[in-house]
Order: sequence, then C-alpha cells, then structure tokens
Amino acid sequence: MVVSTMWIEATTIGRLLDRQAERTPGADALVMPGERLSYAELARRSDAVASLLAQRGVKAGDKVGILLENRV
Repeated sequence: MVVSTMWIEATTIGRLLDRQAERTPGADALVMPGERLSYAELARRSDAVASLLAQRGVKAGDKVGILLENRV
C-alpha cells in the first residue's frame, strides 16, 4: 500500500499576491469594466492599504470590516 502525504503551506493572501507579482508582474490580476490591474499594481495597492491599516494601529490577527458599495 502506498501512502502519500500532501503538505499545504500556510500563508496569507498578501504573500500569495506578492509571489504572483514577482512571477508575472505584468499579467492581469483583476479585469473590471473600465479598469485592469496587473499583479504588480494590485500588490502595490494592497501594500499601501496594509501600511495605512498598520499606521492606524491594526495588528496581525485583528479583524477588519470592509464596507463596499453593492454594485457590479
């Protein structure tokens, strides 16, 4: 009998985004009506939001609510 073990790396969405931005910086990450974001741009914007949250005292493990307009 063959037993295989699968390992899943624990990581964050931010780290996954940064890795993809390193691999394919110019590839489309998000495509929306009127706007396209590359992985590099999405990573840059994500880092900017993370920096702002840290400046406001948010720490790892804190919960942050997100309020968005309900539209497509």
